Amino acid sequence: MNCIYLPGLIREKRDFQIPQDEIKHIKALRIGNEEKVIVTNGKGLSAKGNVNIIKKSESVFYPDGFYDNQGENSFRLALAMGILDNKERFEFAFEKAVELGINEYFPLITNHTQRKKVNKERLIAKSISAMKQCCRSVLPIIYSPVTIEQLFQDNDKYERIILADFNGMRADELKNNVSTLVIVGPEGGFSREEIELMKRDNRLISINLGNRRLRAETAAIVALGLLI
Repeated sequence: MNCIYLPGLIREKRDFQIPQDEIKHIKALRIGNEEKVIVTNGKGLSAKGNVNIIKKSESVFYPDGFYDNQGENSFRLALAMGILDNKERFEFAFEKAVELGINEYFPLITNHTQRKKVNKERLIAKSISAMKQCCRSVLPIIYSPVTIEQLFQDNDKYERIILADFNGMRADELKNNVSTLVIVGPEGGFSREEIELMKRDNRLISINLGNRRLRAETAAIVALGLLI
């Protein structure tokens, strides 16, 4: 069943005008009149129902039932990733992270990152697309780029912080269903000073992702995949 993004979805209404961007999406998917779809507001509320195509530029959604947190993990999951020089690889990793269920995303400025900025509007658009692709119901929060030091300041919402490390523990030894922040470095990894700073936090756990050296975007996907 196809998924549509409808920010104005609430339980109190029984008909919703579909935004123009999503009407284009409906046309691209060739969704027919009265066809069943899933709709989400990106804030945890979803609904199943019918699309009524009134004319080319106007469609209305009629919900049959509402659902909470459809397609979401049972625990909070975040990714902090070093900004990569290659924008396509960086955005690919982010898109897959959304599909894997992250709730928050922190682009990292590290000693080895060349770029210091990201196109936040582009990431938001990609997160909407990924959310619809895998029928999630929550859009992740995308933060402005931060340093390692800023990331660890006043960030006590996660019970566990995971760092990919060749000398780390086996991933299958980790407990499930624990709110987790995953940290992945840029090309060239983290500096010694950055690693020492992270190790000061007693929530930090280093995990081994295998005996191959992985690209940053691959490491992010593997680490997140091992946790869900």
